[in-house]
Amino acid sequence: MDERITKGRQALASGDRRSAVASFEAVLAEEPDNLAALIPLGRAHMLSSDFVKACEIFTRATQVAPDHAEAWRSLAECLRFRDQLDDALDAIGRARSLAPDNPRILAQDVFIAMRACAWDNLEETRANLRDITYKTIARGEPSPMRPFMAATCYDDPMLALAVGRAEAARLPVRALPASDSEHPPGKKLTVGYLSAGFGNQPTGQLVRKLFGHHNRKTMKILALDIGRDDGSDLRREIRDSCDGVLDLQTLSDRDAALAIRDAGVDILVDLHGWLQNHRMAIAAHRPAPVRVSWLGFPGTTGAPFFDYLLGDAIVTPGNHQRYFSEKLVRLPGCYQPNDSSPAVTDKPSRASCGLPDNRLVMACFNVAYKIDPQSFAAWCEVLRQVPGSVLWLLDTNTTARRNLRDQATRHGIEADRLIFAPFANKADHLARLTLADMALDTGICNGHTTTTDALWAGVPVVTRLGNHFASRVAASLLTAAGMKGQVAPNPAAFVDKSVFLANNPERRTVLRNHLISGRSKLPLFDTPRLARHLEVAYRAMWDRHRQNLPPVAFELA
Repeated sequence: MDERITKGRQALASGDRRSAVASFEAVLAEEPDNLAALIPLGRAHMLSSDFVKACEIFTRATQVAPDHAEAWRSLAECLRFRDQLDDALDAIGRARSLAPDNPRILAQDVFIAMRACAWDNLEETRANLRDITYKTIARGEPSPMRPFMAATCYDDPMLALAVGRAEAARLPVRALPASDSEHPPGKKLTVGYLSAGFGNQPTGQLVRKLFGHHNRKTMKILALDIGRDDGSDLRREIRDSCDGVLDLQTLSDRDAALAIRDAGVDILVDLHGWLQNHRMAIAAHRPAPVRVSWLGFPGTTGAPFFDYLLGDAIVTPGNHQRYFSEKLVRLPGCYQPNDSSPAVTDKPSRASCGLPDNRLVMACFNVAYKIDPQSFAAWCEVLRQVPGSVLWLLDTNTTARRNLRDQATRHGIEADRLIFAPFANKADHLARLTLADMALDTGICNGHTTTTDALWAGVPVVTRLGNHFASRVAASLLTAAGMKGQVAPNPAAFVDKSVFLANNPERRTVLRNHLISGRSKLPLFDTPRLARHLEVAYRAMWDRHRQNLPPVAFELA
């Protein structure tokens, strides 16, 4: 193999995407049809979130080698990121026809189908993929599904742990030498928050006010930024609220880890985990004495290089420790920070949002892949028992919209009772949310930021308590909002609670008033309180480290 391809692959594995692109393009300048360079070049662009360029390259790969299954799988994955779901389904269908037993192709097929709400044979395929994944991992081979899929598409905490462990084992990194600098007793703790989400997106919206509430007498707060500059005011506000910023976007994983170590970070808090375009190899270098996973990734990382995971008594109960590679630290109330005073525009009319004026509006603004068949069946049963009501959904993509309307018809619900809303900026979205009478949650992966948005807007939510982190988040949020009674233990109870709330406008008014009046006092929205709890947790972690004691699970009173 051309040594430039080997060099490019090594650069890509180390997080040095620029060098990888340069190596692959050098090969393609001489051999335009070199598949061994085309596919990893497309991967490098996809990891840099340049999905248009990546799709062009993968399309070229399928033209060069129309019988190459991996080329079609890669194209399908890239089309999924662009929400071109009909084309993605066609591409993954081609890949499966070429390699019907390939587990990675099967995994991509499942995730595209969930994103498209294309549910024919989905349950059988999902079960097959789960079984194959367990067997593949048991043989010591790479997991066919990625940790994000295991955490959000299956309500199976053991699967999430197994996949996370398998993925972490693939990271070809070693710990950095420890820093020579001493940390004398009484010195401020330096806490570094690592994220690609310091901008106008869910993580940034959640942590917007948090860093400014940390006690600067005892702590120094650094933003460890691995994301692109989106030019937003929110990004500037977050970075300005920290004592310093390390821009790590263009650095290789090892160089980023060295920068963190040399900045004297005592506790590294990773807010990204296995999310899209992750940089987990940075934490794998162990650039700080204590390493914590929190907030961004909804569950265990399965990675041995994280000491702790921050949760609470609902998302991470004590008897779930066996499902986590990290030691669980349970915060009082809810693990999730929230902005109690977000910007919001003027309330629109129902007519301007395509909603009927005199009918009950139930909302769910979770993205399409979170809408599993069981949850949708429960929603349709609620619609059936509440005549005249409508369901207001996010228009994630045209394929999902078409398929959801078809599914509603199959359940005996008129398709026009599903009303779809376009994406909107946060301020406009919060304003329009106030038009909803109530909200219904998804089951396998709950609404996280979307549930908080509904509660802030005064919209009561009904959820179901699941088996793993991602299916227990809304229960945590509702409990911290003083609405534990809206949490159902099973699908049947979810339908009963939803129908009861839909048929009781007085109860909805009570809950709405409770939420609106509680924006300044409910634990869910008390960011200063959460900052204090985090500081107590960080100090306890650091004290154990200073005493050369191993990490241990604990709960803050």
